[in-house]
Amino acid sequence: MSKNYDYQVQLGLLHNEIPAKVNQETGDVTIIHKKNKLPEGKRLSMQNYFAKVETRLLPYFNDVFNNNEISIIYKMIQMSEFETNALKPLNNDTTIKELSETFNIGKNQVKKYFDHLFKIGVYAQFKIYKDNKKEYWILNPNIAFKGKTGEESIYKLFEGTQIQKYLKSLD
Repeated sequence: MSKNYDYQVQLGLLHNEIPAKVNQETGDVTIIHKKNKLPEGKRLSMQNYFAKVETRLLPYFNDVFNNNEISIIYKMIQMSEFETNALKPLNNDTTIKELSETFNIGKNQVKKYFDHLFKIGVYAQFKIYKDNKKEYWILNPNIAFKGKTGEESIYKLFEGTQIQKYLKSLD
């Protein structure tokens, strides 16, 4: 049964405030509890800890990359920052030794693997809008993305990559 209210109000509250209704005639205070908008039996996922992965790329990855390169991509997905896909602290100044240790690969293989990943469009180095002081590697958001919405400018950085071309060929 729906009530016909005289007023409907949207409030902004601080962390230590709660909404309540006061009856003018009686002075009774009724605390308003936030309604759960989720259907029964559903749970909201914690967006900060999940990456949305473009699963149509997985067969392509198996054709184009070796197992070590795929492992590097998965580690990059794990490292990527929420809403920017930044791979901090990685950038073009990161040493071969640091990459070898971070991705658990031999030092002699680092250059070959990362050159190939870069050529295909897995990552690139750009300034990100949250930290204009320094450039970092950014994981191609067409591969995976953490967050609800992505900046169009980040997607545009990877236009023309082999990964983007492959995805367009599937549409």
